[in-house]
Amino acid sequence: MKIFKFISLSLIVIITLLIYFISTGEISIISNKYIINFLSPQWFILMFSIGFFVISYKIAKESGWQNLANKFVSNNYSEPNKKFYLTNGYIGNFRYSGVLKILANDDGLYLRVFFPFKFGHKNLFIPWNEISSISLEKSFFRNEYLNFKLYKFPNQRLEIKSFQELLDNIPENFKIIVY
Repeated sequence: MKIFKFISLSLIVIITLLIYFISTGEISIISNKYIINFLSPQWFILMFSIGFFVISYKIAKESGWQNLANKFVSNNYSEPNKKFYLTNGYIGNFRYSGVLKILANDDGLYLRVFFPFKFGHKNLFIPWNEISSISLEKSFFRNEYLNFKLYKFPNQRLEIKSFQELLDNIPENFKIIVY
């Protein structure tokens, strides 16, 4: 958490100095050295990497992914003939755009996050018997999303962009409600 505060404070100082420079056209020698040293390739790469991992972890925590992982964590997948599909979805209030990997089979729903954004996101397996209902909702742009409601997490938002392979693997005992 201290690193996150340090990065935030450093960015605020740099932005303030840049605004001052743009408005006055001059910058002090001390400020110039600070900005030049901070923007050197080594510091930039280090700060960008730390910031990237901290933000990825915070998104996993704030979205509810880590709460789901406490109950539904899965590191084994036993069907090598089926492939995961890269899609969009909402977990909590966060949109996972093009980084959510989904697979549905007879046992349940597998969820993963694409590699660079995986930090803090454990692989999930949600058995069908843990899902209370599924509804199909159309968004403003005519995309169809499947909204999964879970027994143990009734307030957790879990929406996945619908695609045929996912629909084909939903058990027949689920009546999909269309909105």
